[in-house]
Amino acid sequence: MKRISLILYLLITFGTGQTDNYFEQKLLPGGFPVMGFFGLTISSSENEVIIFGDSQLYCYQNDGEQWLNYQIITEPEIYNYGINFYLSDSLLVVGAPGNIYTHPENSNGKVYIYRKEAGVWLSDTVLVSSDENMFEFGGSVFSNENLLAVQSKVGNIGDFESVVSLYRYDSDTWIEEAVIISPNESNVFGHDIILFNNNLIISDPGFNNMTGVIYMYDNTEDDWNLIEAISQSTPIENSHFGLSIY
Repeated sequence: MKRISLILYLLITFGTGQTDNYFEQKLLPGGFPVMGFFGLTISSSENEVIIFGDSQLYCYQNDGEQWLNYQIITEPEIYNYGINFYLSDSLLVVGAPGNIYTHPENSNGKVYIYRKEAGVWLSDTVLVSSDENMFEFGGSVFSNENLLAVQSKVGNIGDFESVVSLYRYDSDTWIEEAVIISPNESNVFGHDIILFNNNLIISDPGFNNMTGVIYMYDNTEDDWNLIEAISQSTPIENSHFGLSIY
């Protein structure tokens, strides 16, 4: 069986910052399992790269010469831990949605929040859905430090739709502020999410025969309002517009 994982090549600039001053480094943890999908999800901040693989997060820092693995984070009790995550210099938000089809016993999902102290990531908060009808909570996550958006699903197998829950950080606590429902009862709503200032962008690549659409919301008078839906000028079936947004 072929190993299904990525060998990551990082180009590291140094010195004057000119494009000809770089070296290449190959990353692949020793003993990494077959079907581990190392590199399926990657995020970086100024001096750090975090890489998903085999329901673990591999944390690397650059010492000026090479990338060094300084921490591995995992929560073994839940399937799909780290399949998506948000990273900033001081905050790490990790989705662990589980999978209702392959692991129904722990498919409610969780979101793990870490803060960096003394150079390592320490557990700060674990969020679970407040609605018992939700599952795969943590399917997508994004934060702008004080706001957190989390995708989950509502309903039953074969008859569900996706929603996005919004949490606001207040007095050391994440408080649920709103739950945004798909305008078209889609089960892919919230596949990717971005928060900036008082704006929220939610993608739905499964909309209209998978032509895809992106929804833009703003926060006015303590309410989240849909202000625009963006799609292709000439929709193409199965093009998955909005599969990834940045």
